[in-house]
Amino acid sequence: MMYYEEFCDGGWRRMPIDGEMLTGRAHHVIYLSWLTFPDWAKGRETKIVERIKREFHEPDYEYQ
Repeated sequence: MMYYEEFCDGGWRRMPIDGEMLTGRAHHVIYLSWLTFPDWAKGRETKIVERIKREFHEPDYEYQ
């Protein structure tokens, strides 16, 4: 299981990231379109996706 975690509002918050392992060029796919952002993440979706892509970068990861 992959997840995004950040310190927010005085505590650590966690959000699961849906994905699966692949064979081929990319070793993993992350389904960003399936992300459900919890209330604590509302309004910061773009920043969170940028951070996810910076940590899990191509060519090892692809995004759908």
